[in-house]
Amino acid sequence: TKILQNGIDLELIRNSCNYGLKRNKVVSLRALTPLYQIERIIESRDKSDNFLGLEFIYPFEDKKYLKKIKSITKKKDRMHGRLEINAMFKLFENTLMAISIPYSDSSPKSVYEALCCGVPVAVNQNEYIETLPEILRNRLILVDLNNSLWLEIALEKAKKISSRPFDINSKKLSVIDRVESIRILGS
Repeated sequence: TKILQNGIDLELIRNSCNYGLKRNKVVSLRALTPLYQIERIIESRDKSDNFLGLEFIYPFEDKKYLKKIKSITKKKDRMHGRLEINAMFKLFENTLMAISIPYSDSSPKSVYEALCCGVPVAVNQNEYIETLPEILRNRLILVDLNNSLWLEIALEKAKKISSRPFDINSKKLSVIDRVESIRILGS
């Protein structure tokens, strides 16, 4: 059995994402379970005086943790839950920064998809970062979760990163392309 770790549909992203739109959303894009530390995102946001509402997309949730998260969200926050892939890409078109800060991680497909839609992603240190091509690593914002204002700091960096164009057609992205990975496995 062969495992396809890198399975991003770059062709679908190329055909779905409009890279010229105004980006103003901040999106948490991981599951609502304690592993993903969603409460730390909300706590850091609440330390900021003027901050955008948060948008939460999540493929699954721990019911008890979801209840906890809902109890600390604000009116301006939006809980989307699981989104169909094209709807997720449409949200990413308007996303200034995505966030993924789990205790541990391996190869987060949703992070790769956000990056390929041109979205800077705030992350904590994880081993997978070193395996990414530079074109993607340059759009990651490494955060220090011990600084209570980490989210505000990351947002300022995201604004700078977003002003730089992203080349979805770069050959360097072939390492995460689903079609290229299948071709390599088949040879």
